[in-house]
Amino acid sequence: MDRIRKNGLAGLAIYFSGLLTALVGFSIELYPATPFALALIGTGFVIAVTATSQTSKFRELVSVGIIFGAGLFYFASSHEIHIPSGFGFEHQTHIMLGLILVTLSAIIVTVLSMPRNYEKKLIEK
Repeated sequence: MDRIRKNGLAGLAIYFSGLLTALVGFSIELYPATPFALALIGTGFVIAVTATSQTSKFRELVSVGIIFGAGLFYFASSHEIHIPSGFGFEHQTHIMLGLILVTLSAIIVTVLSMPRNYEKKLIEK
């Protein structure tokens, strides 16, 4: 396994450990764990994006960034901001929708780093 794929998978693993920490922290009301979990989520996503930026095209990263931005809006913004935006879900629904979008973008970023490496190896042989 080459370095770029390792970095992409390591970023995804760090991301999911942060996501698991956040979900467990929310479920047992351990709110001091939330900043640590969010730091893990951000660090894992940045590592995965760094790995993908070495192999993907810019327009692919922009599309993933749009999905990530929408997820971050729903996950991190307060409920008073969501209601005037036109999407009047309950507060918990906003948080879950944001987590789903951010997770989807992290998975897409990691997947984007993989096929390019296989093509590169085939060309070199």
